Amino acid sequence: MENDNSDDTFITSLIAPARAYVERASRMLFVGGTRTEKFTRWGDYLEIWRQPITSITSVKYSTTDDPTDDATYTGFVTNLGFPARISPADGDSFPDLIGGGTITVTYTAGALDATSQEYLIGKRAMLILIGHWFEFREAAAAGIVSQEIALTVDSLLEAISPVSAY
Repeated sequence: MENDNSDDTFITSLIAPARAYVERASRMLFVGGTRTEKFTRWGDYLEIWRQPITSITSVKYSTTDDPTDDATYTGFVTNLGFPARISPADGDSFPDLIGGGTITVTYTAGALDATSQEYLIGKRAMLILIGHWFEFREAAAAGIVSQEIALTVDSLLEAISPVSAY
């Protein structure tokens, strides 16, 4: 008897949404790469509630209504703990931001170690979501997660969600 691979494409299509759900809920990044965060004001500092972050690549901010005119702010210092904080250098302050403007922080994220507790628990949460969405395809197509599955997944992710160091 031949192997039936008809469900492989569907199962594969569930991996990215499951990872996105787990990354958003846990604030842990399972795949490394370049990411961006947008802010609408400076405050005393900017915080990025994700980990692990390995470096801040750039901080750009609106100086006019034209996004192609965004300026780069280089006078910052960072603390890459959790959450990562971007502050003005000592004796400096953040530049002015136009009304309705945005600040875009580009950063490099590492990937969780595949043997870490956070990775293994997050992977289990992803597998539960994928299994549920596979079993209940109509609900998955509509983006529905049952209350029981959400409670199970959220309980797992609560165990690995980082707590602020500040």
